[in-house]
Amino acid sequence: MKVQSILDRKSAGVATLPPDTALARVCLWLRAKDIGAVVVSADGRHLLGLLSERHVIEALAHHGATAMSLKAED
Repeated sequence: MKVQSILDRKSAGVATLPPDTALARVCLWLRAKDIGAVVVSADGRHLLGLLSERHVIEALAHHGATAMSLKAED
């Protein structure tokens, strides 16, 4: 597979979620969009942070199942 064919399939938009989104919802959204990270932003324009699959794993390792109720901003 050529790099250009991968780039052609990617969307041009940036995946963004508000900071009060529960981690469980973030996980569902990452899977639905088939992406590995999402920008956290209150207004869709200003970056508050980046939440990745790795952050989800770290939260699960540290908090267990209760991590799913944490917010993206946490």
